[in-house]
Formats: sequence, C-alpha cells, structure tokens
Amino acid sequence: LVKYLTLFKHLVLKLMTLALWLGFLDNCINSGISSIVVETNRQGASGFYERIGFQHLADFDSPLHNLVTPTGQACVYQYACQQKPDNQTTSL
Repeated sequence: LVKYLTLFKHLVLKLMTLALWLGFLDNCINSGISSIVVETNRQGASGFYERIGFQHLADFDSPLHNLVTPTGQACVYQYACQQKPDNQTTSL
C-alpha cells in the first residue's frame, strides 16, 4: 500500500507541474511573448528545463551559485514560444 501511495503522490506532483507549466506557457503565448529565458544551476534544475523543451544557451560562473552548489556552474536556457492563431485556445 505504501508503494502505491508513493507512486500516486509522484504522479499527482508530475501532473500538477505539467498543469502549472502549461498554464504559464499559455499566458505567455496569449501575451505575445516570443521566448522565455531562465537562469538555473547545472546540477539542479537543468534536467527539468531540458525535459520540457528548453534549449541550453550558455554556461557561466556565478558567485551566487558558488554559495549554493559545489561547482557554482550556472547556465541559461531558452524556450521559444510558438504563437497560435487568434481563434485557437490552449486547454489542459
């Protein structure tokens, strides 16, 4: 039972993350945003951004990231928003 509850919790968290991302992306597209650029640390969140379609732009050394992670390696990712026709809506 504990195994199934753990799997269920993991699935719910993934679905919530997806819903938040799609809502944010929909707002960006509806606002005419052409791209989203984020800074993250290489060890932490970079895998998440790559999984949802962000492209790695560059690495850089960051004193702030040095305080938090052993390597301090920071990077920049970009997501190119696809503009939709005026009569199309995005829903979950």
